[in-house]
Amino acid sequence: MKTLIAVMVAALCLSTAAAHAATTSQVTRPAPAPRPLSSSVGLNRLHARTPPQSECGPRAIGVAWGPPAREFGSRMVEDQTAAEEKVRAVAKKLNITLTDPMDANLPAADQRELREDMMQLHALSQFEGLDFDRSYLTLMAAGNQKAIRLLEQAAASAQDPAVRDLAAQLLPAFQEHRTLAETALQAVAAPK
Repeated sequence: MKTLIAVMVAALCLSTAAAHAATTSQVTRPAPAPRPLSSSVGLNRLHARTPPQSECGPRAIGVAWGPPAREFGSRMVEDQTAAEEKVRAVAKKLNITLTDPMDANLPAADQRELREDMMQLHALSQFEGLDFDRSYLTLMAAGNQKAIRLLEQAAASAQDPAVRDLAAQLLPAFQEHRTLAETALQAVAAPK
């Protein structure tokens, strides 16, 4: 009986706390609107996202254990090279110099994320065969998700319409890459 009463009191406390949290969260300030993204930062962010993924494509073609990772690597090389050419064309049109992704031109959070991504890409060299496939495809699914987030931000808030249009144009390919990476990962993870 004491246990039942204790459980009921705990449930009442939790529901009261949840109700309080729900009402106080409605009172909090709304999130600030995203600041417009400068064309230079937007293009350099896109420039920083495309080469790292395409750089490990050739390794995937040569080292991957199975066709899903090899085919995905080949597709990444082709599509990411085309994406980078589009980024370079828009940068040239807007007279924007694309910098090395690790230069100080990008916000600190972007630089930190890129350093982490580069460390993970370099760590792929430790793997071979099926272990490589799984690590590579996992990394590519996550990398494309980051790129999608960046493209959505650029499509919504870049100052220059050319950058917004480029981001909107590239977004479907990155979404497809994420799906392809996840599908290929399921294929190599499935027991034979």
